[in-house]
Amino acid sequence: MNTKAAVVIGVDKTGGGYEPLEGAAAGAVEVAEWLETESYDVELLTDLDGPLHASAVRDALKMYVTEPPRYELLVVYFSGHGIWHARSDRWLFSDAPTDTSDAINLQGAMTLAKYSGIDTVVFVSDACRSLPDRAAGAEVTGIDAFPNLDFDMPNKVDSIKATSRARDAYEATIPADLGGVGTRQSVLTAAWRSAYDNPPDHLVREVAVDGRSIEVVPNRRLEDYLQPKVDELLAAVDLSLVQNLDIVVPSPDDVFVARAHRRVDPAPPEPRRGRRRSLGPAALWTGVGPEASAAMRGIDDVPSEVDRRIPNLDVRSSYETECGFVITGAAVGDVACTTGEYGAAAEVEQANSPAQIRLSGVGPAVSTAIQFADGRSTLLPAFQGYIGHVAVDDGGIIAVSYVPSANTELFRRYRMVGDELDQRRALVAMAINDNRFVIGDDDEARAMADQIRIDKALDPSLGLYAAVAYSEAGRDDQVGSILSIMYDDLGVSIFDVALLASRQATPEPGSMVPHVPVLTQNWSQLRPRQVEIPDVLSALRPALLDSLWTTFDSGAGAVLVDAVRDGLLT
Repeated sequence: MNTKAAVVIGVDKTGGGYEPLEGAAAGAVEVAEWLETESYDVELLTDLDGPLHASAVRDALKMYVTEPPRYELLVVYFSGHGIWHARSDRWLFSDAPTDTSDAINLQGAMTLAKYSGIDTVVFVSDACRSLPDRAAGAEVTGIDAFPNLDFDMPNKVDSIKATSRARDAYEATIPADLGGVGTRQSVLTAAWRSAYDNPPDHLVREVAVDGRSIEVVPNRRLEDYLQPKVDELLAAVDLSLVQNLDIVVPSPDDVFVARAHRRVDPAPPEPRRGRRRSLGPAALWTGVGPEASAAMRGIDDVPSEVDRRIPNLDVRSSYETECGFVITGAAVGDVACTTGEYGAAAEVEQANSPAQIRLSGVGPAVSTAIQFADGRSTLLPAFQGYIGHVAVDDGGIIAVSYVPSANTELFRRYRMVGDELDQRRALVAMAINDNRFVIGDDDEARAMADQIRIDKALDPSLGLYAAVAYSEAGRDDQVGSILSIMYDDLGVSIFDVALLASRQATPEPGSMVPHVPVLTQNWSQLRPRQVEIPDVLSALRPALLDSLWTTFDSGAGAVLVDAVRDGLLT
């Protein structure tokens, strides 16, 4: 019996005015045939013979994702049109976007895949991640496709995405000397397939399978190969084209999709100079400053980016009420907060940037709706004893940090390590914003855990960032630990931490702030984790902007503030 399975999907045509693709379905056929030679059980789904719908993928996954598990490895490959909205990918099928459910919520699928009982699930998303060009695209929610099983211990989920967020992926007629087939084909798929055909030595590892040693290409080693190969293929077609991949591989170095088929050993292609390279958070959290961490990450412009994200404590370091917000980059039009246990109230002390909002009666925490002067809005947690520092740009909120109010005991401790915390905070925010904040192994997880135990009380946003990283790495036990630590420190938990810990721990009723995820990327986790939010807030989902922290467009501002002011959120 095979221990590997694959669902291979290719969709050339969708609705909504999208240009038909030429190589998606044909490429899926080639991938399916290749995986069959690698001893996979394969379900091939294409629109070559007629429309293909997301429900067909759900049905196919049910065959392979079972309880008890029958497979050790599952590959889910998609080639077709995709969109990126609210920091989440949607794979589009034949009736999308007219039918808002005829799509797959990739993040939702990946979340449920973590609890499938299959040791490793590999997603290859060969699709654009472009922003919707019309309102209908923002309404597409899709389905999560994977069965929602009861395995509490997460497995590993690897992902290879064809491009960076909000960017296009390309088809091209690739020259024959670079492996082209004479017709248009997906650039990522061509690069991925080539990794196993005569790979260089640095990609190959010997592993034992069924008592014999074979040469394979581990998933972990693909990142160093795929990006230069995509660059090479694109350069042969059009030097102006850029397609930066997004690869996340938490699985160990003995996990692989296919064997290595080698003839000779060519020199590996040289990476394009100046390309950003990802690095795990251990380096981010143990670096001594932005320059050191920048050198490790290979990013030349980190200091200026860090300066843009570090809160300016000279603006306002305390309120007599020990709670408030300072907002840079945007003026404030209106503000309201939930009343909490002590009749909390909010008022704008200064409307223009840097704006200042004073909150009273907060203890321990409340949800605060802030409408900016341009109509955009957000819902943020406010914690007693902390000043929230919010940085806004044209795309929305790029960073939120919490600093102990200068008239609290905790502030004296903060002053001793504040500069170092500011640097770490800014670098972590940058890493998440680039979708590169990932823990790859237990050593990196321990590095962050050691640091967060020291800094957890000084800025609640650090606990939030750590929870996201642990969740993406499949370390849900650590997410549950952070939830417990934050509750002990604050008397509440941030909504996102409770959401990500939902398989490991159940927070006390009413102990989460605010009433929605504070990071936009976590909105796609609500449905697969079966967490509900108030209807008035759920209706605002299409208004989400593509910002790191949850920000709604100008049409939602008054609705949000009025919902808080009218007591619809308790």
